Amino acid sequence: MTNKPQTDPLMNIAKSFNDVSLSASLQGQVLVLMELQIQIQTKINGLKKKIEDTSPLKLTPDMEVKS
Repeated sequence: MTNKPQTDPLMNIAKSFNDVSLSASLQGQVLVLMELQIQIQTKINGLKKKIEDTSPLKLTPDMEVKS
């Protein structure tokens, strides 16, 4: 007598649990990275807006050169 017929279903169940666990972990990692991507893009957009709104050589009337 061998335990092979009983062992195979148990191994399949164990592999199934492992696959489900791995899949859930990978999906969780993707969601975390997607959230970070959104946060980073929001920061980049904010910085770009500040750059656009800041003119480094903007002359004001009191800075005019008089000859």
